[in-house]
Amino acid sequence: MFRRYTPFVLLAIAVALVIAWVFAPDKHFVPIACICFGYLLGWFSAWFRTYTYSRKHTKQ
Repeated sequence: MFRRYTPFVLLAIAVALVIAWVFAPDKHFVPIACICFGYLLGWFSAWFRTYTYSRKHTKQ
Protein backbone atom coordinates (compact mmCIF):
# COMPACT_ATOMS: atom_id res chain seq x y z
CA MET A 1 0.00 0.00 0.00
CA PHE A 2 2.69 2.47 0.94
CA ARG A 3 4.70 1.96 -2.24
CA ARG A 4 1.67 2.68 -4.36
CA TYR A 5 0.78 5.93 -2.58
CA THR A 6 4.27 7.30 -1.88
CA PRO A 7 4.60 9.20 -5.21
CA PHE A 8 1.25 10.88 -4.58
CA VAL A 9 2.27 11.85 -1.06
CA LEU A 10 5.57 13.28 -2.31
CA LEU A 11 3.72 15.20 -5.01
CA ALA A 12 1.19 16.58 -2.51
CA ILE A 13 3.96 17.70 -0.15
CA ALA A 14 5.87 19.30 -3.02
CA VAL A 15 2.76 21.17 -4.15
CA ALA A 16 2.06 22.33 -0.59
CA LEU A 17 5.63 23.58 -0.24
CA VAL A 18 5.53 25.41 -3.58
CA ILE A 19 2.23 27.05 -2.73
CA ALA A 20 3.57 28.06 0.68
CA TRP A 21 6.76 29.41 -0.90
CA VAL A 22 4.86 31.51 -3.43
CA PHE A 23 1.89 32.76 -1.43
CA ALA A 24 2.92 32.71 2.25
CA PRO A 25 5.13 35.36 3.76
CA ASP A 26 8.54 34.22 4.97
CA LYS A 27 7.50 33.89 8.58
CA HIS A 28 4.71 31.44 7.66
CA PHE A 29 6.74 29.24 5.31
CA VAL A 30 8.90 27.70 8.04
CA PRO A 31 6.00 26.23 10.09
CA ILE A 32 4.36 24.91 6.92
CA ALA A 33 7.63 23.30 5.86
CA CYS A 34 8.08 21.76 9.32
CA ILE A 35 4.59 20.26 9.16
CA CYS A 36 5.27 18.85 5.68
CA PHE A 37 8.62 17.36 6.63
CA GLY A 38 7.16 15.93 9.84
CA TYR A 39 4.42 14.27 7.82
CA LEU A 40 7.06 12.92 5.43
CA LEU A 41 9.09 11.46 8.29
CA GLY A 42 5.96 9.87 9.74
CA TRP A 43 5.04 8.44 6.35
CA PHE A 44 8.43 6.81 5.88
CA SER A 45 8.55 5.50 9.45
CA ALA A 46 5.12 3.87 8.97
CA TRP A 47 6.28 2.46 5.63
CA PHE A 48 9.46 1.05 7.19
CA ARG A 49 7.55 -0.48 10.10
CA THR A 50 5.05 -2.15 7.77
CA TYR A 51 7.85 -3.36 5.49
CA THR A 52 9.89 -4.91 8.30
CA TYR A 53 6.79 -6.47 9.88
CA SER A 54 5.76 -8.11 6.62
CA ARG A 55 9.31 -9.31 5.90
CA LYS A 56 9.58 -10.85 9.37
CA HIS A 57 6.29 -12.75 9.16
CA THR A 58 6.66 -14.08 5.62
CA LYS A 59 9.85 -15.98 6.51
CA GLN A 60 8.18 -18.11 9.17
